[in-house]
Amino acid sequence: MRIALVMPKSERVPILRTEYSPPLGLMSIGAMLRQRGQCNPVELINGEFMDEDQVVDQVRQGGFDIVGISTNVGNYRSALAVAKRVKSECRGLLAGC
Repeated sequence: MRIALVMPKSERVPILRTEYSPPLGLMSIGAMLRQRGQCNPVELINGEFMDEDQVVDQVRQGGFDIVGISTNVGNYRSALAVAKRVKSECRGLLAGC
């Protein structure tokens, strides 16, 4: 089973942003899935430095069975937009914090 874990671009005001922090939650989920042998591969798609089209293209090209999208207050709109565009590309779509 092929799984993609997606962190969409944050909509925070760039001038207020002083540091970048990697998506540790998604990385932890991916590591746990790999260790338990639930899937191979697990791909992390970090959309923080991509636009929406690039994220969607990576999901489409990957042929993933399941796509998990991390969402929060800062990226809600972009997460929803990505989810709408990729939901027909996979068997399962999960979103959450």
